[in-house]
Amino acid sequence: MTEQAQTLYRKWRSQTFSDLVGQEAVIQTLRQAVAQQRLTHAYLFCGPRGTGKTSTARLLAKMVNCTNPHDGEPCNECLSCIEITEGRSTDVFEIDAASNRGIDEIRDLRERVRIMSATGSTRLYIVDECHMLTPEAFNALLKTLEEPPPHVIFVLATTEAHKVPATVVSRCQHFEFRRIALRDIISRLAFVCEQEGMRVEPAALEALARAAAGGMRDALSLLDQARAFGGDSITTAGVHAMLGMADPALVREIVTFVQAGDTARGLHRLNDFAQSGVDLRQLASQIAEIWRQLMLARAGADLVALLDIAPEDAAALKALSASFALETLTECARIFARNDAGARVQVVPQLALELAFLDCVAVRQGTYPSHAPENAARPSAAPPAAPPAGAVAPVAPPPAPARPHEPVPITSAPSARAQATPPAPIPAPATPGGELPSTNGHQPAPHLNGHQPAAPEPPSATPTLTPVAAPTPAIHEAVATDYGAGVNATFSRIVQEWEMIKKICKQSSHSIAALLAAAQPIAATEGEPITVIISVEHAFHLEKLSQPTNRQRVVWSIQQGVDVLCQVKFVPQSEAGNYAALTPATPAAPLAPTPDFTPPAPSSTPPTSTSPRPPADAVATSPRPPAALTPDDPPTEAHAAPPRPAAPPDAPPTPDHRAPAAPQPQHDALVQALQRDYRATITGVRRPHA
Repeated sequence: MTEQAQTLYRKWRSQTFSDLVGQEAVIQTLRQAVAQQRLTHAYLFCGPRGTGKTSTARLLAKMVNCTNPHDGEPCNECLSCIEITEGRSTDVFEIDAASNRGIDEIRDLRERVRIMSATGSTRLYIVDECHMLTPEAFNALLKTLEEPPPHVIFVLATTEAHKVPATVVSRCQHFEFRRIALRDIISRLAFVCEQEGMRVEPAALEALARAAAGGMRDALSLLDQARAFGGDSITTAGVHAMLGMADPALVREIVTFVQAGDTARGLHRLNDFAQSGVDLRQLASQIAEIWRQLMLARAGADLVALLDIAPEDAAALKALSASFALETLTECARIFARNDAGARVQVVPQLALELAFLDCVAVRQGTYPSHAPENAARPSAAPPAAPPAGAVAPVAPPPAPARPHEPVPITSAPSARAQATPPAPIPAPATPGGELPSTNGHQPAPHLNGHQPAAPEPPSATPTLTPVAAPTPAIHEAVATDYGAGVNATFSRIVQEWEMIKKICKQSSHSIAALLAAAQPIAATEGEPITVIISVEHAFHLEKLSQPTNRQRVVWSIQQGVDVLCQVKFVPQSEAGNYAALTPATPAAPLAPTPDFTPPAPSSTPPTSTSPRPPADAVATSPRPPAALTPDDPPTEAHAAPPRPAAPPDAPPTPDHRAPAAPQPQHDALVQALQRDYRATITGVRRPHA
């Protein structure tokens, strides 16, 4: 049977204060306290993993029990030091708070601390990961922690100090352990390699130290793994292969492809990385780190001191950053910094990287939505296509008279979605068959409730109302997505796109989309980013949606649907009324005039009638709906006008009686109702009204 070898991080654990790397302030304080006999009864060691918290606690136990200390250091030769080093001392108790977190374990601890050591030495109780204790256990420990027996010292160690109650922190001396510097880790690794007889390339040591992220235990564990991978001769290529890292020189080429706008070569290079087995999350971290380095170089930071890199590497980074604007580097770094959240839910592994790369190219070229140049010209609307042969040319409506006391709507710049899809041409007017010509391959929109409009009548001397052409989906997208800035406008967009957001969420998780079926956004609060309040009907759905992973998927779906950074808060439906006043109800954005669609102006001259009046029980054929109809109400049968009775074939042409004598607000309401009905027919999705 093969004998198990001792790992490097256990074999080379610090046995003296001088071996403890990177914690000079803590070492000096404890040395002075031991020399002056000013040790306290409780200590709290906080810091990242692998920075020496438990090792320092053991060194403190050695110092207080060593029979022959030298210059503030334990001798490591007496019986007490040897027992502590070998982990068999009866005066040092290490308690794992993750598995002994209840009040019963703390009661047992309170009974044990009263027992003195047989040798009369000081006993040390090391409670590792103390933040895992329950609130009841913390409360039971307070009195013992505040006034322990004189022969007992408590050392609480944790990686999450914010979870430790303030009542516990106030009873301890608090020491912060910081991450170990890169050069200190490299020096320690080189020393261990020299003692172990290993040959390691300097670049390989640097790669191991950077991967350790400031933890000495992680660095020694990675060195042990690299030794098992390549033997006593460790190379840089072997370390990169072991860590799943890409060649830094090839990764830096991604930035040069962004600089040149060469999307094809950049996408091929990302595919090569994926095919070669590179860890894509590690690759995303490498690219994000390069953007960070370039951003710091462009901002004028001292890279040698800040990043701990060689001067020649700093010079190369400064030369490359000179070809970018600081705003471009900042946006590219931000894109890759938030790339990991979307990568977790992608079906294709490298899709998140490819999208982030294309976004960086768009930022470089000034076409990214949030990074467009200020002096960029607003795209003009595409000219309408020529009508097909044989089609009736649309009649230009006369200029509409100005309405008193009515503000003129202002049309803002087209949104990104509107720029991506050029406006479709205006369909020709209704044909005698009562149908609209097909637009962009779509079927014509039916009239409200399935009724066909009346056949157009021959032109006469009396002015008639020009038929209104149904809007195209492109017109709707250009108008509906351009609300302007502000929390209310953003919330209105989320409400209007809620059905689409649920469909996007369904692509990544059917279960979360099912949970959202009984959820509805009810308000939004200001902040960076804004917080969207979502009401959930059932308690079980609320519990599932509140889980961090599911919450992140909902946030990602909202960002994909409306392109807005936000966070979400789920509340039960019973508390929805508490948030009703946060965001005022904002009606849907009015349809602004566009180059592709202009509502016809009513005639100022009332038409004359030469046909006999219809019977008294006949339904009026005016297109105006009842007064209760508003622009946001869906058309119903009560508001729809029945078809006009057909005239005899030999009857004389009858002038149009439907033109209003004065501007009517109900006319605009019907136009918008027709637009919604046509949009639902074309897209297949009936968007919720604000």
